[in-house]
Amino acid sequence: AGVIIGLKKGGFSISVDSRFDNKFDIGLIKWLLGDHKHQELTFTVRKTFEDPSITNYIQAFNFLNTTTMIGPSYIIIGGMNSGEGAVITKEQATIDVMSLADELQKGSFFVLETNYDNWKPAPFFDDRRNPAKECLNQLTPKGINGFTGLYNVLSAKPNLNKLTTYTTLMNVKTGAFEAYRQHCEGICSFW
Repeated sequence: AGVIIGLKKGGFSISVDSRFDNKFDIGLIKWLLGDHKHQELTFTVRKTFEDPSITNYIQAFNFLNTTTMIGPSYIIIGGMNSGEGAVITKEQATIDVMSLADELQKGSFFVLETNYDNWKPAPFFDDRRNPAKECLNQLTPKGINGFTGLYNVLSAKPNLNKLTTYTTLMNVKTGAFEAYRQHCEGICSFW
């Protein structure tokens, strides 16, 4: 079985997110027809955790960034040290990397992925990105308060919606890993 989210204490964390583009099925069709040069995402994530030669963020980042996948995805990877974090955007190959090191230089303390390409405006019907950025900027790094502040941002509308199935919080240094099944009660966006 594959892995969609995981943590290697003292090394790195990985979470994958859905990405849809107008070519999302091309790689799968090619794979079904016998072209197996591209990798399946969840098995690749599992391999990243199981491979004894991949022990830290840099090694995991390099492996995931250079591996071509069957289809599109977002791979969110975190590390132990300052600046270690990124969102890798894939078609089959990598088409963009939003790194925490770059965001720190721009004055932000986080990278954020909400199922849409970070270089395009969030769609009007599902803008979770801008409210999440506003909340995180108000919290500041000190306001994150362990997992509490981050959980509150991720569990508040509009970030929590009808399609949210779970929220996972990970700390690479301590190995802390918390996962919550989510369900949006009452009036919630379907996106």
